[in-house]
Amino acid sequence: MKKHVSIGVIALAASFGAGGLSGCVGGGQDGEAETLNQQVEAEPDPHGATLVEPGVEARGAVRRGGAPALFAIDVAAGEELVAVTSLGTLRDTTLTLTNADGRTLAFNDDFGRSYASRIEWDVRADGRVYLQVGAFSRRQAGSFGITVTIAGRVPTPDPEPAQCRRGGCSGQVCADHNAISTCEMRPEYMCYRGADCARQADGECGWTMDDELRECLAQFDPEPDPEPDPGPDPLPADDHGDDLASATEIEAGARSTGIIEEGGDQDWFVFNVGPFGGRFTITTDLDTLTDTRLLATDDGGRQLAENDDYRGGGYASQVAVLAHPFQRIGLRVTGYSGQLTGSYGITISAPVAPDPDPDPEPNDDHADSPAGATAINIGDTVNGDIEEGRDVDWFTFPAGFGAEYVITTELGTLADTTLLVTDTAGRRLADNDDYNGSYASQVTLVTDAEGRLLVKVAAYGRRQTGTYTLKVQGPPVRPVPMCTRDAGEAECAAYGGRFGRFGLLGQVQCICPTHDGGQRCTTGDECQGACVCDGFGRDTREGECSPWVVDFGCYCTMHNGRGATLCVD
Repeated sequence: MKKHVSIGVIALAASFGAGGLSGCVGGGQDGEAETLNQQVEAEPDPHGATLVEPGVEARGAVRRGGAPALFAIDVAAGEELVAVTSLGTLRDTTLTLTNADGRTLAFNDDFGRSYASRIEWDVRADGRVYLQVGAFSRRQAGSFGITVTIAGRVPTPDPEPAQCRRGGCSGQVCADHNAISTCEMRPEYMCYRGADCARQADGECGWTMDDELRECLAQFDPEPDPEPDPGPDPLPADDHGDDLASATEIEAGARSTGIIEEGGDQDWFVFNVGPFGGRFTITTDLDTLTDTRLLATDDGGRQLAENDDYRGGGYASQVAVLAHPFQRIGLRVTGYSGQLTGSYGITISAPVAPDPDPDPEPNDDHADSPAGATAINIGDTVNGDIEEGRDVDWFTFPAGFGAEYVITTELGTLADTTLLVTDTAGRRLADNDDYNGSYASQVTLVTDAEGRLLVKVAAYGRRQTGTYTLKVQGPPVRPVPMCTRDAGEAECAAYGGRFGRFGLLGQVQCICPTHDGGQRCTTGDECQGACVCDGFGRDTREGECSPWVVDFGCYCTMHNGRGATLCVD
């Protein structure tokens, strides 16, 4: 027969090494999994996981960039374990089965045509195994479910219930144990002498309330007991998450709605900027909620803008955010005070997207946005011209991992330059105005990942114009030491890899981590592993580098700016 086992989730940061599993239970801090359901009472696991019992359905969540959630279950030889995840707000799960020493027994990313995960495993020996549920990408976060089915396990039959019997000093108690009461004789106790003491429909022992017993008791208690006070109405379910990790995904150009169900409630939303970036205006409108506050953050929780009331909107709120391409913006809506409740709407303006491959204006030598940045190589010297006030020039070049780059401007007719360097996600890496006693600019930086960098050159004064040159110096892109699929178990663990049997043939190998996982890309040549994307390639123009050199399952990969589905068995 089959028995469903639902896993109770704990907040755990787990690591695998030569010493096996290790972890620490946390309280919802960044980098930890979160508990979304009630814990099952069990003896503590030596590695911090929760031992589970059949019949409890589990929901869990993983924070952005956080560790996977870890669960434990005892199995016996001859059983078959089937573990399946279900997707909540987490769009793509990974599932890893290990023994107590941290050795990988099975792994899966996707199954069927979904991004959920499934593992089937034949148990060869009695013992305890562990299941990790994580996000496919370090940038992903959200909730998930997991259910484990164990075939071949026979449940322990429930003991027969004890027989109901009379008790109490006057025989007025019907119970399945020896009942003791005070010795006081009340007239109504006489009614129970001929009554039937038996197990009732709710499974508890009690008196069978037939017409004769009801009529007898009515003589002594003519007034019915008042209905118990049901207490305050229960609070409605929370419609949106209370933090950035559980935020609701919304899109620009469409109105979304929310409810502040109780005082102090907060609703979090998140939206993806897309490949062009731009200026976005986010506005709330009031329904039964009479006053809102609005906060905008980046995907790390850093505040970008905040507003209470805006001109022309009464007590509604509005903020404007200048966003980089592919940035994720978090939005928090609350009532103005901790006492306000009610419903509201929230709308994100949809800026006009520029041409995906914009040509410079006739008089502009280099594009004014990252989307049309001029590609240069390391060692090049490029001429530029700030043709008019507030003009800026964008450039891009490929950078290696752990390399030092020096980027310098030299003045022509332009009297003063400024220099800014970012990654493709818009993260500021370095900037400079003047260096070495001149009004030219120079930055020196050491990269922490392989990928393309963006450089912006501008004039210091808004009215300044003129010519300049830009030079990028540094080593060419070079590979970094990495593990190989032939690495042994100890060596694989030292590199942070996954060791075990993988693929359709179950070959023993090491699945190595990449050093550029999560970096934006348009083709696999830009990544150590694969350039993967969301969905199945439709309308996909950019992806991100995979966290593993080789992975199994069906997923979307990028090639020269086009997405396609690839299945690796």
